[in-house]
Amino acid sequence: MTPAREEIERIRDAYAERARRGADDRYGLHDPANLFLFQRRERALVDLLRRHRLMPLDDKRVLDIGCGNGEVLRDFVRYGARPELLCGIDLLPERINTARERSAPHVQFSLGDATDLPYPADHFDIALMFTVLSSILDEAVRGKVAEEALRVLRPGGTLVIYDFTWNPRNRDVRGVGKRELRSLFARCPIDARRVTLAPPISRRVARVSWAVASTLDSLPFLRSHVLAAVRKPA
Repeated sequence: MTPAREEIERIRDAYAERARRGADDRYGLHDPANLFLFQRRERALVDLLRRHRLMPLDDKRVLDIGCGNGEVLRDFVRYGARPELLCGIDLLPERINTARERSAPHVQFSLGDATDLPYPADHFDIALMFTVLSSILDEAVRGKVAEEALRVLRPGGTLVIYDFTWNPRNRDVRGVGKRELRSLFARCPIDARRVTLAPPISRRVARVSWAVASTLDSLPFLRSHVLAAVRKPA
């Protein structure tokens, strides 16, 4: 087995174990802290889409790499994207099955990995990678995933990345900062900003006071994620 295939299998096993432990259930929006985090991320995402003139979305082809249960693509439908122009791909069949059950029938979901995307070059207007790169510990595999994401984007298309800059409690991930994004996408203009009040803080504070959580969220050094737009050269 090649090192790249070993890394893909490690990621698949880590997410399968996470699902078995019910870890994803911690992020339900019935929890005020999770709702706070989601609404802050959504606000930052929509602001990024507007800032880069990606809205309206009704004519945009969108690919979600590592789509999970399809949550982000469902958000894009709410933002005005057409389901028949949306695609998602993920490593785990159970996540793909859930995505198909919960999403509009014309959204296309595929089982596969991000090192070998089953899509033609120069095809999508927008590609998404939410907490994907941080799940990859192997630098060569990270580089291959970055190459594939750019390959399937049309010239002038935009890759939107949302990911941890640090997460010391999880040994299965490694943070992605602005410096590494510039290395992975050296020829691309990048707009990267720190977002998301660190979850250990938000879970304690937002359940008591959204006002205090909002104040803390205004301090960049307490934010644990990066939200970036990477533009493929035209």
